[in-house]
Amino acid sequence: ITAKAETEQQADAMLDDMYAQLHSEISEYIYGVDVDNAEIVIVDTLKKSMQTVAVAESCTGGKIASRITSVAGASNVFELGLCTYSNKQKVEILDVNQDTIEEYTEVSSQVAAQMAENVRRMAESDYGVATTGYAGPGGKDVGLVYVAVASKEKTYVVKHHFAGSRQVVINLASQYALDLLRRVMFGLPISNGKEMPKTAQIKKSNGKKIFATVASFGSNFCECTESLSAIVGACTRWRTPCV
Repeated sequence: ITAKAETEQQADAMLDDMYAQLHSEISEYIYGVDVDNAEIVIVDTLKKSMQTVAVAESCTGGKIASRITSVAGASNVFELGLCTYSNKQKVEILDVNQDTIEEYTEVSSQVAAQMAENVRRMAESDYGVATTGYAGPGGKDVGLVYVAVASKEKTYVVKHHFAGSRQVVINLASQYALDLLRRVMFGLPISNGKEMPKTAQIKKSNGKKIFATVASFGSNFCECTESLSAIVGACTRWRTPCV
């Protein structure tokens, strides 16, 4: 948000007032003020809380790990990143149950949950993040992605259908994964989220920038607007994060 006034003090007052209105309506979607992206918030928060994260990716192909490690200081909080693209590696490296894949397929909430939980245990980290889905452009169910985040206590999985090119699907999936991690870390509501039962232990040893989680899948790009009502409407309508 930006403001134009005769004096800097008047502009600051206008900004503070608008931010207060936004925060009262869509606080859970705002991940930072005057920050460039969600990964900066996540790394800084993990550093302050002395916690760590590990990532297991399939359809996002390392995008989440790349975004986290692009932030200075990530070495203090990022424990492990795995790109287990094939079912063989999901089973052999991540110890995902072969029977689970055969029963539910590799793109399922059950597999996503096991990926997140097992990478967390392997790395001995506080959080595990995982993605599995169909990025396209060919094949069935293109855009179907399951994102999972596991903590020591709970595992959450969210199912999504993203529209757009292969790169758009990958970008949106990585952004939503970071947003889900943020929500779990801060104890925020998880829209359409599913809490999964824990699986068994792995067998192998001058203006303020307001960043909110908003995206329009109908037009395949994020909605950017100066209108308070439009921002609130977009958040409540799409409930998904900006790239």
